[in-house]
Amino acid sequence: MPIPTLSIDAERCVHQRVRGAACQACVDACPPQGWRMGEEGLGFDPDRCDACGLCTAACPTQALSLPAPAPQWRTTTHDRRAAWWSCERAGVPGSASARCLLALSPAWLQAFSRQHGVDEHVFVPGACSMCDRGAGLAEWQRQWRSLATRQPVALRIAPAADWPRPDAPADAGRRRFLARPSAPPRPAAGTLTSAREDELARAPAARHPGSARAAPQPVWTVDIARERCTLCLACVRLCPTTAINFVATDADCASATFGFDASKCTGCGLCTAACDTRAVSAPRVPSPADAAAEPLRWAARRLRCARCNIDFHQFSGPGSDPHSLPVCPTCAPGSRQRPNRVVQT
Repeated sequence: MPIPTLSIDAERCVHQRVRGAACQACVDACPPQGWRMGEEGLGFDPDRCDACGLCTAACPTQALSLPAPAPQWRTTTHDRRAAWWSCERAGVPGSASARCLLALSPAWLQAFSRQHGVDEHVFVPGACSMCDRGAGLAEWQRQWRSLATRQPVALRIAPAADWPRPDAPADAGRRRFLARPSAPPRPAAGTLTSAREDELARAPAARHPGSARAAPQPVWTVDIARERCTLCLACVRLCPTTAINFVATDADCASATFGFDASKCTGCGLCTAACDTRAVSAPRVPSPADAAAEPLRWAARRLRCARCNIDFHQFSGPGSDPHSLPVCPTCAPGSRQRPNRVVQT
């Protein structure tokens, strides 16, 4: 299998968007240590890269991409369209689908399923537990379980002996549908990314055909401390998927709502890096309570600072709130300039 070239879209990387961002998802995911975090920031050594694709699956902002692999297509006896994927270390005949199956991120597979009408994905892996690329298997499985609440797509594991041969006879499903072609058409070539932004920004799908629309389980979440938040809105401006949002509720924008929808969070950490008051926690794995919680909604109002005469926002709440002052956060007592604060680049 020829080694494809990793493409890097620097403008999408969190380190390009925010100076001092803490994300090192690509570093943690790279077995040959092609990605490294040093004093000068994030660096990449192309000579170490083996194009396994694990960094593309891990990148929360889709800054990394590879040519998309193509599966073997089959139709089951129940007229379900199945995509078969094989790892290069699985020992299947012919060319493997991917260098590592964990590079096919759950979000990318969900988007692929919707685009090509896939009902089932069949994985033929190598020995992941003994492979240097298998460290992210548990996290991959967790993401798949969470994203499966958005779209009912089946996933199963098969041994290398079951890998469909090009000369395999038509199965029973094909014999019953003589008018059907022998195999679905091969999809057009695309790119392989984590697809987190694209998939999580979409409206949630129903759990099953004909069922009521249900709230999807979040894959990542952050905690927001209301008492620390000054409503500077840096997190709102940086959030790629509008998971954190600020929406006007009246015609003249005098009142608004500050909100957070965990079902859209990609775990990129841009909000955490941009928050000067540490009101936003680092991204974390949601708990069962997070899955059952309603999206956060806090009312806010627009005021004019009595000292600098500039409009600012604050939460609509009791006057005892520490941030409910008649002046903006910059003019508030005790505020000071921080030379080492994280700023947008």
